[in-house]
Amino acid sequence: REAFREAYLDTARLLVARGIRHGDRVGVVARNNVGHLLLLFACARIGAVMVPVNPGLKAPEVGYMFQHAAVSAVACDHSLLALAREACRNISPSPWFAVFDGHEEGAPGLMELIESKPQANLPAPARADDICLIIYTSGTTGFPKGAMHTQRNFITSGEANIARLWLQPEERLLTVLPLFHINALFYSLAGTLAAGATIIVAERFSAGDFWQLAVDTGATQVNFILTIGLILKERPRAEVRPDHKIRVVY
Repeated sequence: REAFREAYLDTARLLVARGIRHGDRVGVVARNNVGHLLLLFACARIGAVMVPVNPGLKAPEVGYMFQHAAVSAVACDHSLLALAREACRNISPSPWFAVFDGHEEGAPGLMELIESKPQANLPAPARADDICLIIYTSGTTGFPKGAMHTQRNFITSGEANIARLWLQPEERLLTVLPLFHINALFYSLAGTLAAGATIIVAERFSAGDFWQLAVDTGATQVNFILTIGLILKERPRAEVRPDHKIRVVY
């Protein structure tokens, strides 16, 4: 926990050194990785806002959300860098880019930048009613709407999840859901933090690897949506590992 705290504070200093201030928006378009978590807490520390979007969307769709949110920076998978740049081409001033994996001219590696221990003075801590996340709706009846969530909302949602799952500090909660979605963020992540438990973040859901992942990580709980449960139900019984430790499925 102390290592994570040090890492997200270094991330916060990096954002400040790169010009991110209170209220600025930082876009994320990537598969699940630890960088999501570092950026979320770094943004929250300085009062900035993370805007995670679905990496499976096309450039015009990502562009609508990033332009609507007026992002000042974008972190993405290397494979999605071209898409992110195309999505942001009409944003002025142009945001700066960083990639989670590797690096490229004009888009340095985020983790490398964090590990370089950037030097910058952090501002006073943000307040509970500051916005920390903008999550876009599916937009089934029109353009997506940007739902603004405060830090208080995030933490309260996690505390409520403790009561639902009786989440205890010794639990190891596996999430295979994407970190651009409210479920993984507000239930799995916030709930785990509020309980002082452990979160296991998979890059993505894989039906064929699910039970092996459960065994390898020692997961005791898992949070997913009905569709995933139905997929697992239809898989060969031979894939199920009887030595898994999952006792709660939510």
